Amino acid sequence: MHALRAVGLLAFTTAMLAAPAIAPAQGTQEWDPQRVVATRAGLQELKSRLLQAARSPAYSPHLRTFAAQEAGLIDRRLVDGDFRPGDRLFVQVEGETALTDTFSVGPARDITLQMVGAVPLVGVLRADIEPYLTNYLGRYLRNPRVHAHPLISITVTGHVTHPGFYTVMTGIPLSRVLTDAMGPTADANLGSITLLRGGNVVLGGTDLQVALNQGRTLEQLGVRAGDQLQVGGGETDFYRVFQTMEFGLGIPLALFSLVRLVKP
Repeated sequence: MHALRAVGLLAFTTAMLAAPAIAPAQGTQEWDPQRVVATRAGLQELKSRLLQAARSPAYSPHLRTFAAQEAGLIDRRLVDGDFRPGDRLFVQVEGETALTDTFSVGPARDITLQMVGAVPLVGVLRADIEPYLTNYLGRYLRNPRVHAHPLISITVTGHVTHPGFYTVMTGIPLSRVLTDAMGPTADANLGSITLLRGGNVVLGGTDLQVALNQGRTLEQLGVRAGDQLQVGGGETDFYRVFQTMEFGLGIPLALFSLVRLVKP
């Protein structure tokens, strides 16, 4: 299912980018209704373009049907919001330690805060969570200063020191996920890191290496909850490892891993 949708999205994006009268040049992620962070205004604009494409005879019946389906995904997202039971959300209210913590979204799609009770999140997008909570808590506090960061869970597997599940903020660099897993093992091949979704490769090879070196964030790369970062093993060039890790993971982690590489 993921693979079929990815193929459809790529085909649709390619067609749309070839028609500047309908859509300006944008990356595939801009056309993905399921990307992690998207504003309500951005989704509504995307929905309008998708519906325009669905009605246009310039596209094949398959692409028109696909565009209509993507518009439907946006409709559901705008109504339901982004938060699902089990999701986690870090909230900091300045000067209010009782309201500063990591909270889990309950079965009713809400979080429970001390002194406030259940705060409903139905219909709330990740991009809107901070102003939404600021407004909501304004009923109980005078001019609250609220910082909110949605968290997503991804899996790190393969040749890393501590593989497993990691719950992270979407605004951190992809390289930070490797740091949280205590870095690659001595037999890791940094040239074979891949980002997987449902068993299918979303990002890998040179593109992923560039993303690591540039410090691209999970949000920028369209990483979603449930995605898997896999580090392969095998032969790799010593100096390429150093260069990748120095810029992607930071000098301290690079030195730590290099010591392990040369250890007899």
